[in-house]
Amino acid sequence: MTIDLHSHTTRSDGHLSPEALLSVAADRGVSALAITDHDMPFFPSMVIHPTVQVIAGTELSCVWSRQTIHVVGLNMTVPEPISDHCAEIQQARVRRAEEIARRLEKLGMAGALAGALEESGNEQIGRPHFARWMVRQGHVKDMRAAFKRYLGAGKIGDIKSEWPVLAKAIEVIVQSGGIPVLAHPKQYQMTNTKLKALITDFAAAGGKALEVCNGFQPRDQVEYLTRLTQDADLLASAGSDFHGPEAPYHFPGGYTALPGNVRPVWSLWE
Repeated sequence: MTIDLHSHTTRSDGHLSPEALLSVAADRGVSALAITDHDMPFFPSMVIHPTVQVIAGTELSCVWSRQTIHVVGLNMTVPEPISDHCAEIQQARVRRAEEIARRLEKLGMAGALAGALEESGNEQIGRPHFARWMVRQGHVKDMRAAFKRYLGAGKIGDIKSEWPVLAKAIEVIVQSGGIPVLAHPKQYQMTNTKLKALITDFAAAGGKALEVCNGFQPRDQVEYLTRLTQDADLLASAGSDFHGPEAPYHFPGGYTALPGNVRPVWSLWE
């Protein structure tokens, strides 16, 4: 049985529709999938698949110690709190996109907002959509160049986001009947001391699980996160963090296996 608790669709920054994602997941032998689009709740009633169980999910952006952190919410059962929270975040995303477009247009890139919206399919808009539009318009040769010159950290299109604090993200997931999971802890590039402090605050605020496996992580990282999970008395989660089929090693259900000495988060609802 393969369970994937972290994936994305075109509703945020993924490249496949929910239906297409589920089809690929089924082909890969995934039995249960959480669709965890950024700041967008996804519930099982939104799509039906004959062989893949859909688990309610989201991935909320928030701030801890002046750093952006992501918290995955799993198995929510009460739609209103999480839906209202995400609607507020979407408004902040729109304001951010408008400011990015204004700055790019001052550099001569007319039509940036409309172009990025088109790239997003008029769904959630973010910097990758601006980057794709810039490539299509010939402003840059590829997305890497777009971020390096215009959209990356410290560049003109790097607009700070208006994210809620970590405790608020956890609170709204719990109010929605869900399970808060600290997503991809090793991606934050923190010192060990700071990461341990983050996990301590996460657990104190009501967090329940640590994402021990995010894609095909090195075994030493998995072992380290396993120890942190045990030390904090948290459950363990795992997921591919699949966004699209660009890389052959990146697919639904593709992640380093969870060690046997942790309790998987899915044990709470099995």
